[in-house]
Amino acid sequence: MFGGPPTETVYFAFSVPWSFEDSQGKIDEIEQRFAAAPPEKNLYFHRETVFHSLEGRKMEMMTISSRDSITDEREPIPEDATALYPDARQDPARRPYRFNNNKKIVFLSARVHPGETPGSHVLNGALNLITDLRSDQGRLLRQNYIFKVIPTLNPDGVARGYYRLDSLGQNLNRHYSDPGQHQQPTIWAAKKCIEQYARAFNQLEVF
Repeated sequence: MFGGPPTETVYFAFSVPWSFEDSQGKIDEIEQRFAAAPPEKNLYFHRETVFHSLEGRKMEMMTISSRDSITDEREPIPEDATALYPDARQDPARRPYRFNNNKKIVFLSARVHPGETPGSHVLNGALNLITDLRSDQGRLLRQNYIFKVIPTLNPDGVARGYYRLDSLGQNLNRHYSDPGQHQQPTIWAAKKCIEQYARAFNQLEVF
């Protein structure tokens, strides 16, 4: 009744939610769809763990492209960040294949601020385009570019439902200039990743 004591709690969302589990499910869906596609679709997909968050959650990266300009070499683990790609330290085949340097890399990421779910929806729109197996635009993008995608830069904050911070109360958007491997591990790892592609492959575009 109006004017009486409240009888229920109502929550308002900033935008349509997108959880850490939703993000993992999106990667699963793309991986399965590419694996089921026929060879003539000329697809390349690789999924790997770049690093782990403070609470041990995976920060994953997808490599999405066509097989045009692919080589038979695997990407190396950078010498100045040997802790990256923990699975590949046991098995080098867990790293993606390299491409010739005439094929540019586009690096996409989202959710350094966990509450900014619109970033995930924008990223999902881009992913839907570049992974659309019936789209000529998607096919041309895959033929001409290598997409490196980290959907969740702050896995702990997203999983906990925070708005701007990680599990230590840090605003990770303020630590890009000098992130610490043990204090801001996912930002440290993402920066090392970008530096590797910019330095070693000279083929990077960042968005």
